[in-house]
Amino acid sequence: MNTQSDPQNELSIIMQKICEIAEKSADGDYIFRGESRAYGKVGSSLYRQYEYDVEADDFEIEFVQKEILDEARRYTEKTDELEILIELLYHGGTTNLIEFTTDSHIALFFACDSSPSEDGRVILQKRDSVAGYLRQPHGPKNRIIVQKPVFLQPPKGFIIPDEVITIPTNLKLPMLEYLRKSHGISTETIYNDLHGFIRNWGIHKSAYTQFHRGKTCRKRADAVQNWDEKLKWYERAIVHYTEALELKPDFPEGYNNRGSVYADAGDFDRAIRDHTVAIKLKPDYAAAYNNRGIVYFHKRDFDRAIHDYRKAIELKSDYASAYNNLGAVYSKRGEYERAIQHYNTVIKLNPDFTEGYNNRGIAYYDKGEFDKAIKDFDTVIELDPNDAKVYSNLGTAYLRKRNFDKAIENHNMAIELDPGFAGFYSNRGEAWLPLKQWEKARTDLTFARNAGVDIVALFHNDYESIEDFEQKNDIRLPEDIKAMLRQQ
Repeated sequence: MNTQSDPQNELSIIMQKICEIAEKSADGDYIFRGESRAYGKVGSSLYRQYEYDVEADDFEIEFVQKEILDEARRYTEKTDELEILIELLYHGGTTNLIEFTTDSHIALFFACDSSPSEDGRVILQKRDSVAGYLRQPHGPKNRIIVQKPVFLQPPKGFIIPDEVITIPTNLKLPMLEYLRKSHGISTETIYNDLHGFIRNWGIHKSAYTQFHRGKTCRKRADAVQNWDEKLKWYERAIVHYTEALELKPDFPEGYNNRGSVYADAGDFDRAIRDHTVAIKLKPDYAAAYNNRGIVYFHKRDFDRAIHDYRKAIELKSDYASAYNNLGAVYSKRGEYERAIQHYNTVIKLNPDFTEGYNNRGIAYYDKGEFDKAIKDFDTVIELDPNDAKVYSNLGTAYLRKRNFDKAIENHNMAIELDPGFAGFYSNRGEAWLPLKQWEKARTDLTFARNAGVDIVALFHNDYESIEDFEQKNDIRLPEDIKAMLRQQ
């Protein structure tokens, strides 16, 4: 589904469709029907059940309907035939009724409410052309009041429509949004009683199943280290989320979660589109703003990231993760004091949030306040003694304080906890250098480089040049190690 249209242009196209319906129905008394995809003939569910199994000319649909009615009367005290058929229809039963509405906006809702990858359609039918088939419901039931239905009961099970207006796939979601905002028409208002809940749940329960399968696949992706295997699980998650959205297009959580998987897989443009749709469907969706901010951060669009994080906080004032992410942006910009202020808020909101302490420790480290950094890293270890990355951070902080034994000790611990992460070997390799442990340094740096780590970039995060390193540590590096660490 295309979600990149300009909002003003979308609204203009929506109004054109509404005007088209109004103009084509202006010359008479019309009723309307919305279908989320083109079924071919406008037929009843009973007709469609037998359409491909029997010859239409020989099919006595009213005979089959009578058998259904006779059986249904055993289970109800109602005597009115139409009431029983409507009850069956609203419970998901098969009948020869075709439901229309007197409200074209309600027909538009049904034309857009599912099958987002297929065009929908609105049927315009003159009352005069189907006068003999019209059935008017009785009684002030909630759904009858809201949906304003009328029913056709054609003797052959189908009708030939007077007018058909196509609703293209890329207009379905904007149209649902427009109907919700401007006319109060939504899933909640259309299916507003127990029968409606049952029918709506029948339509959408498969969407929730696919949604939770997507969540399971993403968790499995997070649990594996190999990128190719991780990517396979991401792809499976995207398939399940997409199937959920096919079944339930007004599903903000589906778009938000699929967007996060796209981001994890490195497809940032699709991620932004999905998070944006989630926000359109649910404007107070703080998590979607936060997640879109994360994607903008990865794209280094820091202004948009800050805007989204702030919006998430505006919607949810105790949103520790959004404050943490806002701190990360300011750290990336070199505005360490502002970053630390946000990390302070994170820790105040959630004293057990280890990432807040770790990130504040990194900000202190970048400011050159190594004792404060070490204190924060120690706090993380107290809260989670199995966090490998914080041992590496702690080792690097001790290295800058020239406490080489503590530096090596903590880098060893990081590698022990996560021996497959090559970046830790690069950090330990750098820690061996001031100790003049050349062979150990070569071994670790070579291992990290062969595993794809940019050891030159990591080295130059801490030192301006090899000469800067040598001056600060009062040593001369061997020429082969210099060559390994020299910027090309």
